[in-house]
Amino acid sequence: MGRALLLFVTAVFLIGCSSSGGSTKCHKKREYQEARPGPRVRVPDNLLPLPREERLEVPYGKTQTEPFPKSEPCLVDPPAY
Repeated sequence: MGRALLLFVTAVFLIGCSSSGGSTKCHKKREYQEARPGPRVRVPDNLLPLPREERLEVPYGKTQTEPFPKSEPCLVDPPAY
């Protein structure tokens, strides 16, 4: 019984250490890294358009479009804003 338990615990530990879980996701290209800006939403003729001062403008800037090199660690927690 003790030997089987030790074997089970060892197997679980090895599987956990060797899995390619969340820590390597940043080393593969993700779908959002290929996103491009699209056309503005067209408001149907029977609706009033949103006033310009109430629109949310999304600023464009530098984005991470390539996966991180395998030599760099993945970001575990997002940075504080």
